[in-house]
Amino acid sequence: MLFIFDHYFMKYPIIALFLFLNLLMSQVYVHAQDSLSQVKTTSNAKVVNRMADSVSHFLGNYEFKKALPFLDSLIYHSNQVFGNRQIDVLYNTRACTYIHSASINDKENNLIAQMDFDRAIKYASTQSLGFYHYNRGHSYLMLGNEKKSLEEAKKAVALKPNNAQLEGTVLKLLYIMDSFPVALVMCDSLIAKYPKNGYPYYIRGQIKRDYLHTYIEGNKDKAKARELGMAQGLYFYYWLNPRAR
Repeated sequence: MLFIFDHYFMKYPIIALFLFLNLLMSQVYVHAQDSLSQVKTTSNAKVVNRMADSVSHFLGNYEFKKALPFLDSLIYHSNQVFGNRQIDVLYNTRACTYIHSASINDKENNLIAQMDFDRAIKYASTQSLGFYHYNRGHSYLMLGNEKKSLEEAKKAVALKPNNAQLEGTVLKLLYIMDSFPVALVMCDSLIAKYPKNGYPYYIRGQIKRDYLHTYIEGNKDKAKARELGMAQGLYFYYWLNPRAR
């Protein structure tokens, strides 16, 4: 390239200077376009972060219906800026928000939530997948499908073993479905595994009272549950898209 310019400078200096300036300006243009693209990405990331802050504010104040349109925009713009990176977090959050904003037995919102849990599972990392199955199981329960809810809870436990809350949810569903003999065995197993967790004591106490009619023993277990703290499961795992960097 330098040889060609030297040759032109010697024979046609004006033409050579024109070619050189054109080459220089084209490089400046490309660099300027790259810089503008970076500025645009940074600017868009700031927009996404502002939306995330708004969603956090509304969820923190339990204003779930107000959060929904911001979540819709956040999902759209986050997808435009970052692609599918951590999009599962936003689908999961919106699904939980739909359920919390719904009235009792609100089938429409629960179905919408279930579709968002489906999307969260589709894009989930291995680390998050079990929790999304856990959440989807709750949406099935809200729709009256106890069998599917139990299937999802068991998937969650398989993906995230040694989690007292997830295993407690399986126990709760067995109890809801009147599978008392199976639930009783699981109570004993979970009490041995998590001796400081009050929930298996609570369920065992209920079964002893209502199914076995051993009221004294059942009351002892329920008292132990109160002493340890009685986490009754089926809570949501809230994750919001981390601030863009």
